[in-house]
Amino acid sequence: MSNNKMLVALLGVVAVLLAVIAGILIFKSPSAATAPVTSNPTAANPTPAPSGPFDPAKATKVPAGMDPKVFVENYFKAIIKADYATAYNMLPVDKKQSYGSADAFGTQLKSYKASGYTMGKTATSGKDVTVEATLKTPSAPFGYTWTLEKYKTGYVVKSRTLSGMGQ
Repeated sequence: MSNNKMLVALLGVVAVLLAVIAGILIFKSPSAATAPVTSNPTAANPTPAPSGPFDPAKATKVPAGMDPKVFVENYFKAIIKADYATAYNMLPVDKKQSYGSADAFGTQLKSYKASGYTMGKTATSGKDVTVEATLKTPSAPFGYTWTLEKYKTGYVVKSRTLSGMGQ
């Protein structure tokens, strides 16, 4: 076989291998585990509201005497019961602003078709308590981390972040 024919054959093999690798990368991209699609792209992906430093005096208050873990669990219970207005009112202020209204929040959550939740670990660091929980949906579980801050004689909701989505 001449050098030119061998070079053409090797280039053909390399091209096929590159095509296979590209196909694998495309079909295994992380976009396969995205949030459920809704008809309102703004509600599906709420943008963070511009905010300054956290002000506990203006934050969502945890009912007096309620443990932070119980508060977070009550949020998920409200979602499972489709009591979206109650769940919305439990959100941190910045999340309420990003959803815009309890109705928009409810529309988005309804589209997830949540079937349950699991409570994760709870940890305390200084005046902050973090509570992990996962909302179970048909498309993927949504992992959340809530941070509640000790304020005066109770707690306020500092943040709720999406900590991960799984298979």
